[in-house]
Amino acid sequence: MRKETTRRKFLCDVGAMCLFGAYGWWKENPPANKKKAAICSKELSRYGASDAEIEKIFKDTEPLLANIGLTTIVKIIHIDSYEFPGSQFQVSLDCRGLDNFGTVQDICMEFFPKTIEQRDRIVEDLKVDSVFLIKGEYGILKDTPVTLYEPDYSRIKPKSLENKMKKLFQIFEDSMKTRI
Repeated sequence: MRKETTRRKFLCDVGAMCLFGAYGWWKENPPANKKKAAICSKELSRYGASDAEIEKIFKDTEPLLANIGLTTIVKIIHIDSYEFPGSQFQVSLDCRGLDNFGTVQDICMEFFPKTIEQRDRIVEDLKVDSVFLIKGEYGILKDTPVTLYEPDYSRIKPKSLENKMKKLFQIFEDSMKTRI
């Protein structure tokens, strides 16, 4: 007798981190037009899913994966702007971000503006040594910092609070240098 793989069992077996991210990091509900899929298949095998089954799983779990995001405060360290053939642009930022435990982590932000005006606006807004609250979808690759793609950003205001955040970054960075 073959047991049915329920949505809960599937998520516990292969999607626990996705579920954690969807419900634990992003503080919004999924858009109203996207319903959470009921994943239920007698044919689903943990070790031998067909391409069609894998494609269906990705299609069914898209509402969960689409809302995984990260919110943090970053201090901008370096910014690069690139223009590629065909009027394609990229703005890359190296940042330091705070986590919940008071440690400073490397974080990157990537923007892909469609026009020169959009690119110039991003470069004008995001200056080196400024502090921003950022929120967006992220990716983690081996041996690279967490990267946020096209994140929403807002400057820390008032200026006195931004200065306190800069001081906090400095304190945390100094404390990490002195650890043995």
